[in-house]
Amino acid sequence: MMHQDTLESYFKVPRQVETCKFGKQTFGQSNSLEDKMNKHTKVDCFEDYDHGCTDSETRKETPADNEEKRFKCNICEKSFAQESGRKSHMVIHSGERPFQCEICEDRFRRKSDMKVHMLVHSHEKPYKCNICDKRFNQRGNRNRHLLMHSDHTLFKCDICDKGFKEKGNLQKHLLIHSGIKRFTCKVCDKRFGEKKDLQRHELIHTDEKPYQCSYCDKRFNSTASRGKHLRIHTGERRFKCHICEKSFTQSGGLTKHMMTHTGEKSFKCDYCEKPFRSKGDLKTHMRTHTGEKLYRCDICEKRFSSLGSLKRHKLIHMGEKPYACDFCDKRFNSSSNLCTHYVVHRDEMPFKCEICEKPFKRKHEVKQHKQRSH
Repeated sequence: MMHQDTLESYFKVPRQVETCKFGKQTFGQSNSLEDKMNKHTKVDCFEDYDHGCTDSETRKETPADNEEKRFKCNICEKSFAQESGRKSHMVIHSGERPFQCEICEDRFRRKSDMKVHMLVHSHEKPYKCNICDKRFNQRGNRNRHLLMHSDHTLFKCDICDKGFKEKGNLQKHLLIHSGIKRFTCKVCDKRFGEKKDLQRHELIHTDEKPYQCSYCDKRFNSTASRGKHLRIHTGERRFKCHICEKSFTQSGGLTKHMMTHTGEKSFKCDYCEKPFRSKGDLKTHMRTHTGEKLYRCDICEKRFSSLGSLKRHKLIHMGEKPYACDFCDKRFNSSSNLCTHYVVHRDEMPFKCEICEKPFKRKHEVKQHKQRSH
């Protein structure tokens, strides 16, 4: 549900007169000026790109630019003309995020960042691409999009000659060649190339889920996970199979589905050579060899190698038994336990004692037999 009152409180701003830098015309709303500016400019901001002009138009010099920068950060020694500027900067080092969105509870370092974020909830997209008419809720996103229409690749990798339109993407790419993973998880020692990946991973250990779905009470440990979940409520299925036209809410779902048509299992375990359809399935399987157990039950603290195993385990604490036997009224908390139970209703005895070859219906009966008889 859209919190209209909350949104209006952030976006009620007085009408200001703005002047076009190229002509003499004035405008009462920034949207009108934005459209006017789009007529003047094409993708020719490359000169400014190297100087940081990516998220906003080149601003005019202000008196503050010529002031003496007397206020210095005691951590990185960056200087500021005003104490308020230094205080705003210090939040970067402290990690503090004092400004919270009242709709989704995301937190931000600066009030201005939060205001930009609020456009996500309002669905307002005031910034338009002058080439393809696509609209964006942030000027920076629009400017980055404009680069996609250009053949310019401003930043090139010295190792493989791959070109990038943003410096940040080049820096991320270089980590592939270096193999450097500077950020280590203090709980399980897993290493990451980027700090944000480590922070996202650490939520697994804390069970912290700060991001709540606006449709239901389900919570998530990342905005990306919440975004994927939201498609369940909206019914949006953007990813369609070109063979059977089945559609999916996530690209990963389509990728896995495509392998049912091809039978392809291109991911192979280095330990036992068992093949898998997806990298995620292989990673989960690898934990059976490494003994890594990332997922902890918050009730009894028992640990598991996969999220699915943890969810099945939690059914024990909840007393839920969703798996019913078709032959009797008995119910089970996992499909594997149900399958084991089905043997009771069959005449098969698939488990044999390797010493005397006596057959049994269940594996644990063989173990009991050995202890008693051998």
